[in-house]
Amino acid sequence: MQLQVSPGLRVSRGDTLRVKLDGNPLTQGYTDLAIRITEADWASAATTDNDQHSLQAAIISNKYGSVLIESAPVRFFAQRAAVGEHAR
Repeated sequence: MQLQVSPGLRVSRGDTLRVKLDGNPLTQGYTDLAIRITEADWASAATTDNDQHSLQAAIISNKYGSVLIESAPVRFFAQRAAVGEHAR
């Protein structure tokens, strides 16, 4: 996913992005606005196998560890595909 923030992310000052999936923070902080949520992230943070989920992003000050700005949660729908054996 690609994030757009204003004011911008100040990596030189130690700011990082914290991303929450279904209200649970992902294990790593990000220093780039292009975020990739891995299968391991999904498994550890998603609260249900339902189709509806939410994402929320915040800029964290590394200097103080405080939230500088935080988005509202954004809901989205994801459908997991399963491949099974075909009947013969």
